[in-house]
Amino acid sequence: MKVLLPVEGTFDAKFIIDFISNYRWLSGTQFKLLHVIAESDADETGAVAASNDMLDGLMKTIQRYLPESVLEKEVIPGTPIFSIIQQSTDWEANMIVMGFRSGLSIHQYLAGSVSRGVTLQAPCSVVVIRPPSKADTHRDTADVEPVRRQA
Repeated sequence: MKVLLPVEGTFDAKFIIDFISNYRWLSGTQFKLLHVIAESDADETGAVAASNDMLDGLMKTIQRYLPESVLEKEVIPGTPIFSIIQQSTDWEANMIVMGFRSGLSIHQYLAGSVSRGVTLQAPCSVVVIRPPSKADTHRDTADVEPVRRQA
């Protein structure tokens, strides 16, 4: 099985890692971490290096929870929706697991969110992980560590 993990930053990565570390994957499942940077930032070595560093750290965390999995990463320039769809097609992903940003800007309202665009156009299943909402704050979950499956 191939699972594409588009990551915007460490905020959504936390929820994606929590989901994939608690899901029962087939042995040998392949995960590909993907970070899309704006084409204008692609020429800046600092932006690419920072993106690669972020993905390296996430790969170490995933490997700790899913030691049997196969991991790879890629940083590409482009627009998020198109790039994620293109990668999922080219890589022949069986699933995309991605985060959802809850803040709705006027740009997102007019253009649509990345998670919505990917969900509508993806050639495979898409899991969108939402962060806890403010309505969930009535529960005292801040100090609770997620339950991790034992390897």
